[in-house]
Amino acid sequence: MSETEIARIGQPLEPTPEMVRKAFAEVEALPTSGPNAPGAISLGDGGYRAPTPIESAQAFQRLVKERAQRLAEEQAERDLVALRDKKKV
Repeated sequence: MSETEIARIGQPLEPTPEMVRKAFAEVEALPTSGPNAPGAISLGDGGYRAPTPIESAQAFQRLVKERAQRLAEEQAERDLVALRDKKKV
């Protein structure tokens, strides 16, 4: 682990461009229609309302941000574990 990577530990988590690309690919693979599509609104009893184009775009953007942040948090956790393991040696 480089000094730069060690310095990053404990800093606010910012997704890297690669994490954003991966998150975008994950969200892009989601269904574009039906009750499981991003932005679909449940009406109960199995019914749903399809999102408007704006709602769909907003849901897509929100999901990409959430997934990219999750990837950043997972990487930070791996970095922390690696640093702890390195100190044990």
